[in-house]
Amino acid sequence: MTGGERLAILKHIASKNKIYSGAEQYLCFKHDAKTGKPLLDEQGRMIPRDGILKYAINCDFETFAAECMEINQKFHKNKGRSDIKSHDYIISFDPKDDITAEEAMKMAKRFAKRFLEGHQTIIVVHPDGHNGSGNIHAHIVANAVRKYQAVKQKWHEKACEYKLGCKHKCTNAMLRAGKQWVMDECRSRGLNQVDLFSSKVREDYWVQKRGSDKDSSFMSEKESLRLLIDDLINSVDSLEDF
Repeated sequence: MTGGERLAILKHIASKNKIYSGAEQYLCFKHDAKTGKPLLDEQGRMIPRDGILKYAINCDFETFAAECMEINQKFHKNKGRSDIKSHDYIISFDPKDDITAEEAMKMAKRFAKRFLEGHQTIIVVHPDGHNGSGNIHAHIVANAVRKYQAVKQKWHEKACEYKLGCKHKCTNAMLRAGKQWVMDECRSRGLNQVDLFSSKVREDYWVQKRGSDKDSSFMSEKESLRLLIDDLINSVDSLEDF
């Protein structure tokens, strides 16, 4: 990829944190980049993030946590410590992209309505990127339990993936559909969106294969990182811990 190319990426983080207000707090208030702890003003109050945009679907933003817990109780879900309580999908744009926070919000809304239909969802757009990096990105956080019945989509493999009272599943088929949707949306807006599938997949495959041909125990740095991330996801309870 050349320096002139622009791209958007889609990330997914599953959280086991039962304290739903923690997601809202992290997304809406400033945190220390190293410790992950909230930054406080002289009066000991948390400092709001600058210029963020907020939106809620199937709930009120301010009562997202309480409403999620109510739905969990209604359907007798998310009782165990190891249960995935919420999903955070992040659409992040390159700083060079000619896109506004308002446009990022519109795209996030469409993503949520298409891939998280029936879920209580909050969306927060950060206009200044992570630690001032300038990459506008949208966090789309949804309760794992579906409040309303959804329409069956082509990526749904089982009925539980769209029925009310069941839990959202970030399957390979769903994630592929989500990435394709992001690429199509960006290309329709004239962004030089790279292929989120084949180019990276082929590159990673051949790096791994060349190393494996020389040493059967070889593992690329990217593969090592993936395994580390998989281990961490299973051992942390929140986005902040991750």
